[in-house]
Amino acid sequence: MSTNLNSDQNKRIAGPIRSIEEIRRIRSILSDKPRDLLLFELAVGTGIGMKKLLPLKVKTLAGIPEGEKISIGTFRDKQHTIIMTDILYETFHRYLQAVSPKPDDYLFRSKKGQRPLNLSTVSNMINGWFETANIKNCYGAISLRKTWEFNHKDKTRIDQDTSKSKATSKTTFLFKPLEATTSQQKIFRELFKAIVSRKIPPGTRLTTDEISKAFEVSQAPVRVAMNWLEARGFIISQRKKGSIVRELTIEELHEIIQIRLILEIAAAKLACNACTEETLNQLESIIERYKKASTFEEADPLNRQFHQTLYQDLKMPMLTRMILDLYDRFSPYAALAVAASDSEIDNNIKKEGPDYYQTKILKGMRRRDIDHVLKYLEMKIRRGMLMTEEIMKHSERIDSME
Repeated sequence: MSTNLNSDQNKRIAGPIRSIEEIRRIRSILSDKPRDLLLFELAVGTGIGMKKLLPLKVKTLAGIPEGEKISIGTFRDKQHTIIMTDILYETFHRYLQAVSPKPDDYLFRSKKGQRPLNLSTVSNMINGWFETANIKNCYGAISLRKTWEFNHKDKTRIDQDTSKSKATSKTTFLFKPLEATTSQQKIFRELFKAIVSRKIPPGTRLTTDEISKAFEVSQAPVRVAMNWLEARGFIISQRKKGSIVRELTIEELHEIIQIRLILEIAAAKLACNACTEETLNQLESIIERYKKASTFEEADPLNRQFHQTLYQDLKMPMLTRMILDLYDRFSPYAALAVAASDSEIDNNIKKEGPDYYQTKILKGMRRRDIDHVLKYLEMKIRRGMLMTEEIMKHSERIDSME
């Protein structure tokens, strides 16, 4: 009885998150916890209760472009949908990069097994966020739902004709990602550019203390940016000694590409027959978004997602994970090639962009033409190797002359 009374009391006194500063603090706390950040953004951005969010699987959101509707099931005989906003899209793809889940995994999977988090665990977890962020009068998931209500209660109603039209990709939620996320991204991009341009040469030791002083920020966003760099293979962390910028070698590049070709050609042969219409449509959506990407940070995750989606119907998670691990090992080399994309070397090799090969592969998949798929898949993978190899050789020649 006492538990119910406490629960009822919490429901009466639980309020919404009312300020941008409080939202900023929670986002900062969750910045290196992509699963929890995704749960937070879904809850405060849609107003959907935990009983409906926790059973969601990765495939529910996978391949959905910004502005499109996401069906999350039928409730009370009505199809329940939400919109893939810009914030949700960015948060979900950060989650994909960090976790590399399988399509049938629960989005909010428990660490104890192949099942979702339970309501009790989530309630305690959310209360921990509020406590760490020093937010008063907020309790559990009900405060996240009330935050959505608080933000939308005074919103001007859109006329019916507009509401029936296709939703825009811009988020209607008041609290956009602010300084915490912006600082992380800025630090990551500045370090990324300095590393691939060799202003920070291989072998250089980086520490969070030095970087935070250089950017005049706290160490929290620096740690997140460093985690992103390490996840992409640009640096290697050394316990209590900071991190070292990795040396990229042509020998390692060749080995990565050769293993990728062996695994991806084998996987593509199987995928050509196993691929469903839904997956083919997802691939087409990824290609369209890839064409619009203007930076490496935008394009590389989409290219990675293309390869992951290509093999998702095989139901062979170990094979897919090996392919994605190799893709991530190649990512620093791809970044090096993109950083020199205006050079004569790049113009001599790059006759068509990656989306050209993606489109050719998709066309072959739709026709179940294995030879066509394998031809352009191999060309796509080798193209990246040739571009990077020539740029690395060019850099070595310049270094030898200095």
